[in-house]
Amino acid sequence: MRGTVPVSLYLFVFASCTQHDKNTCAVAYGYLQDDCIVRGSANSVGEGIASSLGVCSRDRQPPEDGTNTGPHVGDVTGGEEQQYPWLYDDATRYMECLDEFQRFSDEWEGVEGWIKEHLVELIEAQDQRAFHDAALVTPATIDCVLPGPLQEDDQVYWMLGVGSGSGEVDLAILRALLPHHLRVSTTVIEPDPSQIGLYRELMADSELSGATFEFHQQTSSEFMMENSGNNKTFDLIHMVHVLYHIEKRDLEETLSHYYKSLSPGGMMIIAYESDKSSLARIRKVLQPFKRGTPPYMSIGDIEKALLKVTPTFQRTNIPGTLEVTACLTGDSSASGERLWDFITRVVNFRANAPKESVRRAAEMLREFSWQLDGSDRFLTNCDTAVLVVAKRDVPPTECQ
Repeated sequence: MRGTVPVSLYLFVFASCTQHDKNTCAVAYGYLQDDCIVRGSANSVGEGIASSLGVCSRDRQPPEDGTNTGPHVGDVTGGEEQQYPWLYDDATRYMECLDEFQRFSDEWEGVEGWIKEHLVELIEAQDQRAFHDAALVTPATIDCVLPGPLQEDDQVYWMLGVGSGSGEVDLAILRALLPHHLRVSTTVIEPDPSQIGLYRELMADSELSGATFEFHQQTSSEFMMENSGNNKTFDLIHMVHVLYHIEKRDLEETLSHYYKSLSPGGMMIIAYESDKSSLARIRKVLQPFKRGTPPYMSIGDIEKALLKVTPTFQRTNIPGTLEVTACLTGDSSASGERLWDFITRVVNFRANAPKESVRRAAEMLREFSWQLDGSDRFLTNCDTAVLVVAKRDVPPTECQ
């Protein structure tokens, strides 16, 4: 996080279902809440399919095209070009800023709540589908379709955490999985050795029964390269607030690799800042003039890339807030500087950026924030978008 029982997810029905018949779809999908189903056709996948994204109307604000998201880029830059130190290139500073963000936001509480409430439902639906498929298996397909449920010595649920960090996300997911699966094997991808150390300590203190771990001190790209010819698959792959570390040009390849690494019926969970998030809106406006940093990547970019990999996925929104009082006071503070660096992804943003850029960034943040009644505290939106991908089953009458 900013870190084989082939099973199936019967949650997704590949019939005609749009946001206009959500009540009907709720029966078919068995899980609706505030979600919409994102669907795309073969033509839309090949032609710039942003218009075919079936996102709930409440999720359309602010629009992905950048309208009404703050001052124009030209107004921010004032025609200046500036080389900026990228926050993700400074691991120490990044962790300081991330800790400050987590201290003043409720993002993690929202993600953890989604795991406890909604991921549990997805896992239950996944298990129910596995039992359904087991009844349809034939001697000709037993080895390629459903080896897990039918072989007692292979009752393992396989999970992959991409950028698992210090393990909080994995722990929450394991607590959702273990009541349903006696054995869960987790493969952990995390390049920072200190984070792996914290991960090990967290799991040791949690005393989870039935959980085993395999650690890879690597980046996602290093893991992909090393395992390019590996046929190992996973029942659950999660990427929770980690795709910020993937460059936009590598996004489709990354999503394709991990989708192919899913077992039949497996699911992939992606969490990323929502287009409603004030942080995303500010970054999108500031990005074009920040030379030396990777191109801005939005949740819409991820959806477009994902639709080139799979025709259907589900999107939901987790509300979140960030207190930005320290950013909006006239006085400079260490806390405010760290939050500004996290918001802009630039090291020492207020010192390195032109004064006009700093002023206009503050103007945007103030515009997107609100003051708590009866206090001098300011909050802003830091919603999280969650994409759930289910890999369709291998038909029980054939092998791949």
